[in-house]
Amino acid sequence: MKSLLNTDKKTILLVDDEEKMGVFFLTLLKWKGYNVVNASNGQEAVDAYKLNPDSIDLILMDISMPVMSGIEAYRELKQYDPTVPIILMSGYTSNTFEGFTHTQFIQKPMKLTDLFTAIEKVLEDSAARSQSVEKD
Repeated sequence: MKSLLNTDKKTILLVDDEEKMGVFFLTLLKWKGYNVVNASNGQEAVDAYKLNPDSIDLILMDISMPVMSGIEAYRELKQYDPTVPIILMSGYTSNTFEGFTHTQFIQKPMKLTDLFTAIEKVLEDSAARSQSVEKD
């Protein structure tokens, strides 16, 4: 299934239930040249990813959300696709999330340089894993 989004750009699934934060991150990500798909809770994120996993390059997800938390969504997404790149965001400390695979953690509040560095690192790691799998 061909994506309707600009395939020259990376697409980020942004998951945050706080409208002001969502608008803030959406604006920043688009300003940096990313396509952005929004979800307001973990269940919407899971549904959006399952509908078109090949069009989503990265999931940037808050932890504390209604309906389905970021942790629950993380687990369901990893069962569906163990290599899906995810960046979790939270006010909690990073050692809460040790052992999560193919996952980066950013503590809120964050410096924007830290956010974009994490996004670039996760996208690069994901591309390297994909190339490694293609060679095998």
